[in-house]
Amino acid sequence: MSTKQVVLHAALLVALATTASVAAKADTLDFSITGHGTDITFSLPSSPTPSSFSFSNGDFEIANVVLDVNGTDQTDNLFFFLGGSFGGGAATSPSSLFDLFGAQLFTGSLNDPTFKTGDFSMTTEAGFEGFCNQSGYDLDITKQGPPSMAPEPSSVLLLATGVLALLAMAVVKRNAGFGGIR
Repeated sequence: MSTKQVVLHAALLVALATTASVAAKADTLDFSITGHGTDITFSLPSSPTPSSFSFSNGDFEIANVVLDVNGTDQTDNLFFFLGGSFGGGAATSPSSLFDLFGAQLFTGSLNDPTFKTGDFSMTTEAGFEGFCNQSGYDLDITKQGPPSMAPEPSSVLLLATGVLALLAMAVVKRNAGFGGIR
C-alpha cells in the first residue's frame, strides 16, 4: 500500500469517526419554568425513554431528574400528561414541587413521546400546595445548540497514534521492497 493510499484511508477514518460521534448525540431540550419568584430549570432528551407510563392516567414518567430550583439542585420524578379537562401539562412527585396544566407538551404516544419546543403559559390546579400554586407560570422548552463538531482530545490523540502507526508500517513495507531499511 502506498503512502498516498495510507493517507487517504486515514482521512476516511477521521471523517467516519467525526460523523459517528456527532450522530450518537441525541437532541437535548432545556426546560425553564418561571413565575411568581420561582425559577426551575432542567434538561431532557427531546425523545425520552419513559421510566413508566400509564394509559389509564394518560401520563408518562421520567425518574430521577435533577432540577435546579431557585439555584438549588433537587432530584425528583417528572410526569407529563395529555388530554383530559386540563389539556396537558407536567408535575413532580414525590415533592409536589409543581403541578402545571395547559398545553400538550409532547407528540407521539405515552411510551414513545417527543417533546414540543416553544413558550407555554401554564396554570395550576386550584388549591395546590407546591411552589407553583397559582396561574401565571411560563414554561419555555428550547433545543440546545447543535452538537460540537470538535472531537474529544482523547479521541484525537488515539486517532493520531493510529495514523502514525499506519504511516510507519507503510514506510517500513515500502523500504522492505527496496532491499530492506537503509
